[in-house]
Amino acid sequence: MVLSPDGTQLAYGAYDEARLQQVFVINTDGTGKKQLTEDPNKKWELAWGKDKIAYVSYGKDGLEKIFVVNPDGTGNAQLIPDNTRQGNAGSDKPPAWAAPSWSPDGKSLVYTSLDEQANPKMYRVIRTVQERVWYMTLNSGSGARYSAWTAINLYMYLILINLKKSFSYWKEMSAGR
Repeated sequence: MVLSPDGTQLAYGAYDEARLQQVFVINTDGTGKKQLTEDPNKKWELAWGKDKIAYVSYGKDGLEKIFVVNPDGTGNAQLIPDNTRQGNAGSDKPPAWAAPSWSPDGKSLVYTSLDEQANPKMYRVIRTVQERVWYMTLNSGSGARYSAWTAINLYMYLILINLKKSFSYWKEMSAGR
């Protein structure tokens, strides 16, 4: 479950009437429940950006992919149109690779995944390009799985949280400053 940037809505994964897992939004006062997705694939790891909701599901090739949808349910699409694995299944051990996280300005998204040699990597996707770029190699012993962006003053910080509940961060200048 994730809160919208303005704090008025929640996005969450739940089962629809056909017992298929979907993405829904609801107002924080409990009104206005709306189903955003309709496909039969499982969905997990939601992240609400400036104007899009990202989630992980299975693509047409059967591999994990990151999808984005508008909060009104329109524009549901695979974020990166390629044949790479963008995360791991929730049933994989350890789980929670992918963990997409939007930058505070909503222009990019980071996620963790294994590369073709099963090495842990972090990738960054610039929305206007819709192409992933390698961002950083994660130490395989670090256990880093989750990422979160935050903005403080002129910098954006990318925080990596591992399974041992410790963290590290990466700092970069905010765009447009």
